[in-house]
Amino acid sequence: MKKDELFTAAPRAELMELIDKLSEKRLIYIHAPAGYGKSFSTRLWLERYGGAHAWIALNESSGRKPAEFCKRFILALFALQPQNTQLKQSLTHESFAVTPFMAVQQALDSFYTYHNIEQNGRNTVLVIDDIHLCTNAAMLKRLS
Repeated sequence: MKKDELFTAAPRAELMELIDKLSEKRLIYIHAPAGYGKSFSTRLWLERYGGAHAWIALNESSGRKPAEFCKRFILALFALQPQNTQLKQSLTHESFAVTPFMAVQQALDSFYTYHNIEQNGRNTVLVIDDIHLCTNAAMLKRLS
């Protein structure tokens, strides 16, 4: 078996079309039981989309601890804009440990400013995988 054959999957045309239609929305929430292919289908769509994207994979720890979640969030933004030094500074600033949500807000402000200057106008996609593991009420409230 060739390496490419290991990752071949039947395209889910209806799902890909639905995500295409929804992709202009600010938020898409894909919900299904474990093993239904949410992450895999999202990866297939991202490959088709071809635009800038970052992936945050949550685990139980990052779903409970605001600082860990915020760090992953800012690192995902930094992966999209590695030349944006303000993003990196928001992670290393001494206030991050005390106010990680404020650091995320500052990072988003920097990201959007930089995005408007440098990007070609295409939407950037940020995937938060396993969001159901986010059990911290303050984090859930701020995600909106």
